[in-house]
Amino acid sequence: AALAYTAGTYTGTADGYNGPVSLDVTFSEDAITAIEVKDSKETAYVGTPAYDILIEDAIAANGSGIDVVSGATFTSLAIKNALNDAAQKASATNMDTFQSNTVEHKAQEDIEETYDVIVVGAGGAGMGAAAQAVQNGASVLVIEQNAEVGGNTLVSGGQFQAVMDYLV
Repeated sequence: AALAYTAGTYTGTADGYNGPVSLDVTFSEDAITAIEVKDSKETAYVGTPAYDILIEDAIAANGSGIDVVSGATFTSLAIKNALNDAAQKASATNMDTFQSNTVEHKAQEDIEETYDVIVVGAGGAGMGAAAQAVQNGASVLVIEQNAEVGGNTLVSGGQFQAVMDYLV
């Protein structure tokens, strides 16, 4: 069914991982035209990368049926729910359609390459292993599923890791 809205900008709010997430969502008579993060306390480099990805998808889809971002599930759900809240405030004519509109992401062409070392996970340990492999002369590929490189290291709070006892 076709979607229609009362044109304007509406603030949608939903609970995220660290508190409420508020989005200013601008609607024309038949589409989402802009989305801005108004307020958020989501964890930097973990939850926040979801904003750019999901905002682009929501505008393209004209709805909230978009996929969540790996590693930022709570933030992704907050974005989707805040979009739903804003759509209701904009008097969306069919919330079922709004909540099911999605964007299809297609796989790109196959990549056929050869590497000496493949590191799965671009956290502190993975990047350390990759750096050492390159220093040893190996060709290296690092694969990371999350939107940001760094893994748990991004949110560590002053921990110190060392393999040499005298450094601890």
